[in-house]
Amino acid sequence: MKKKMLLIPLVLLLAISLVAVGCAKPAPAPAPEKMEIVVWRYHTPHTPGRLDTAVEEDWRDFVSTETNGRVRIDVYYGNALGFKDADMLRVCGDGIVESFMIYPGYLGRDDPAIGVANVNTVALSREEYVEMMPFIRQQLTDLYAKWNIRALTLWPTPECVVCVIGKEPFTTLESMAGKKIRCWDKSQAGTFIKVGVPAQIISQAEVYLALKTGVLDGCMHYPDGVINLSFYEVCSYIAPMYACADTLGFGLNEDTWQALSPTLQTQMQDIAERFMEKYWASALDCAIIDEHLRILEKDYGMTVLEFSQADYARFCEAGVENWRELAQEAGPEAIKVQSALEAELNRVRG
Repeated sequence: MKKKMLLIPLVLLLAISLVAVGCAKPAPAPAPEKMEIVVWRYHTPHTPGRLDTAVEEDWRDFVSTETNGRVRIDVYYGNALGFKDADMLRVCGDGIVESFMIYPGYLGRDDPAIGVANVNTVALSREEYVEMMPFIRQQLTDLYAKWNIRALTLWPTPECVVCVIGKEPFTTLESMAGKKIRCWDKSQAGTFIKVGVPAQIISQAEVYLALKTGVLDGCMHYPDGVINLSFYEVCSYIAPMYACADTLGFGLNEDTWQALSPTLQTQMQDIAERFMEKYWASALDCAIIDEHLRILEKDYGMTVLEFSQADYARFCEAGVENWRELAQEAGPEAIKVQSALEAELNRVRG
């Protein structure tokens, strides 16, 4: 009987303990791990409102959306980080800034082979340029890689045509002879000099005042640039002259790329390919250029002229001569790149 009485409290104690355990609050769930956001600063000379800028902003937004905000690209417009375009191979290659707008025409000082990897002024049409693009892409990818820079994605400038903007009408090379015309790179300037036009390279920031004061008689630019930079205030005429064949893109420091997880690298590569496909698929849609020319004529009072097609062909022939000479001056690597690209151009032309 005594043993029974002792067992009853023990049983009750055990029951109470089990109930207490069952009613205990569950341990708090571990706090979700905070997602680490990858931030890349992006240097570009372009200013808001331009067609080229719109592509860069689309790339920024596309990356953010497709990675659910995991990768953020901070665009610094108009060289706001304080770097010069000609210095960017070293600046980005050394990791001082993570990324920048890659364009061969700005980078030839430090790497002449990259400088000649550009078919602007030599392609007779936008169609020729687009057909060459897979070959151009491989050339540029290899050249940038030597500087510790990954050409993550490349796109054709949406500016389908380069125009001559003048204080007087320019519709032939003869009408431009002896006139001071602003260009933005050596391929343009050298080609014009070959056809008797004393072109000179002047920074975009100086062009408006140079036109206004008579230092320049005209300049080469795009229709939307004329609107955004107010060139219509100092020039009355614009003539679409030649097909634009500039390849731009997103250059990323290779060490920055390698710091990404393999999963994020795979995702970013897929994003870059899809972005590139989108813009190459629309590379021949130049309706926006016609619209900008209509705006310049209707809203800003400019006269839109037609440039001589015979002189356009002559200009491109001079462009090829200049292209070869630039490569010869630069040395074996540049000669190799230029020769390969010219062979591809000839293949496209049949």
